[in-house]
Amino acid sequence: MTLAPLGITNPFHLATSSEITELQAILRSAGLLGDGKRIAYLGQVDPPRTGPAKATFAERPVSVDRRFRVFIHDISGGVPVDVVVSVDRGEVVSAVELDTAVTGELPVLEEEFELVEALLATDERWLAALKARDLEVSKVRVAPLSAGVFEYAEEKGRRILRGLAFVQDFPEDSAWAHPVDGLVAYVDVVSKEVTQVLDLG
Repeated sequence: MTLAPLGITNPFHLATSSEITELQAILRSAGLLGDGKRIAYLGQVDPPRTGPAKATFAERPVSVDRRFRVFIHDISGGVPVDVVVSVDRGEVVSAVELDTAVTGELPVLEEEFELVEALLATDERWLAALKARDLEVSKVRVAPLSAGVFEYAEEKGRRILRGLAFVQDFPEDSAWAHPVDGLVAYVDVVSKEVTQVLDLG
């Protein structure tokens, strides 16, 4: 792949839109990004901080290798991948498959907020818990949080999110100001299954 020069000589410069575009192209070319695959995390990899601590950028080497670390999540349940990409060299430096039973799941995606809320809106246990609190499901927002890695055998290797409920009385209302106490749901966002609803009253 031939890339246009990005013209960045400062190795610690913030990522540019051109770099992100190039990075996506590199990932697609390598078959790491496409239908069903999402970028769950993207961040710069700092180069070695060589030379005197007080060296100016003008005194640093002009040649830089701008690298980015990317976590790729497969929404169909495929193995997530930890990728390092060099946008200057136009190549994938490394791609490591992750064992989520050991590393934990990748960060929560924005689209999973809508998915978890939609799944819970049709779950009888969740609806019963809301009814017991005189809450309308249409006014309840759900914040899915990463479940982490604990001793629960039934969660090993599964993308489980914990759904917490908040009340939003009108569109401009801040739902985060109105948490629903004693209610949490466990949702597998790959199999689209509500595994548990814990209602502590």
